Amino acid sequence: MKHTKFENPDIRQAYYKFPKSMQTKMLEVREIIFEIAKNNKIEKINEILKWGDPIYQTSRSKNGTPIKIIYKKSMETNFSLSIISTTNLIEKFKQTYPKTFYFNGDREVIINTNKKIPRKEIYYFIELALTYKEKNKKK
Repeated sequence: MKHTKFENPDIRQAYYKFPKSMQTKMLEVREIIFEIAKNNKIEKINEILKWGDPIYQTSRSKNGTPIKIIYKKSMETNFSLSIISTTNLIEKFKQTYPKTFYFNGDREVIINTNKKIPRKEIYYFIELALTYKEKNKKK
């Protein structure tokens, strides 16, 4: 699969430290993030590392909430998308797709890499996060 070029080699290296079984799915989610940014005319996505985890945020902090991709060995065949818990996005997502995902509190959507990524649902979640503040401003 073709992917968006890594501007920071440390981030590329972080992805290749994840287990092979995770890499393809995590890179697929990364591509969805950049696709959503392009489709929503978000100027730029900043891709940074914090504690070894890739984080994606809009260049203008007033647009959306950051998304962190997390994997720990204890998660086995899962990884998660984590957002700031002060939003209501996880609750909204749980109501919209109650049987598609597992959740960790009000911060994380768990993705099982043994299954095909539910693209439409993940797209919806990421789009909510990247446009969260901007859409709430308009209300």
